[in-house]
Amino acid sequence: MAFDAAVQDYKERMETVCGSSEPYVKSNTLLRNHTEYCANALSLFNSYTKFGDSQITVVHEQKLKEVLRSYVERADIVTILCISFIRLNAFLTQLVC
Repeated sequence: MAFDAAVQDYKERMETVCGSSEPYVKSNTLLRNHTEYCANALSLFNSYTKFGDSQITVVHEQKLKEVLRSYVERADIVTILCISFIRLNAFLTQLVC
């Protein structure tokens, strides 16, 4: 439950920055928001009462960090692809005109 809540919180926050309905976002802005929202998600994760061995909590926290990192890496790849498309489009426009 703590893991799922933390991931959901992160996704909802990042959706406001780089969701499908949002305009282009610079990589440094993306990284800054990721860092902030990741810290929020980890705080949320740690605020939940967990049962069982503390080592299990550490394992889940590491997994959470990996999942959140993968989300920002995918968003950054999309940003790079968008920039490449914009540059290609501008280049092709120059060739045609």
